Amino acid sequence: MTATLSKNDAREIDEFKVNHPIGKLLIQMKEAWKFDIGDVLIRHRMTSSDMLIDLISDVCPIPRKFKVVFIDDLGMIWIKQLSVRGGLGDKIIPMVEGWSNGKYKYAVDPEQIDSILLGYTYDPRIEYRKMRNENKEYGKRTPK
Repeated sequence: MTATLSKNDAREIDEFKVNHPIGKLLIQMKEAWKFDIGDVLIRHRMTSSDMLIDLISDVCPIPRKFKVVFIDDLGMIWIKQLSVRGGLGDKIIPMVEGWSNGKYKYAVDPEQIDSILLGYTYDPRIEYRKMRNENKEYGKRTPK
């Protein structure tokens, strides 16, 4: 049985979606989180005036990458960080953690999209390998 909502009830529900932090998050999850298990994501750090790609470090200026490893029955996406050498980190992270406080936003790795469009095998370490090939000294320890 469906209850009939008054105009005030409908307005309150709409205001929840637009103004309440949980409502905003649920709308964003529904509209923006169209990720599948296995997708590789990059993360953007949100500042008061900009959206910056979250880089591994100043020394290794390539995007941090995350892999979607699980989507639970609530639609919550769980990710693990990829290492530059290809392995998965130990810590499982709910994507909502950084999203809900406005600190991070996620997007599919542009390299993954390019590989689909251009028909080549995707490797999330492409940028890292390219950087290592261009700088043969990268990552080597200097003698003390």
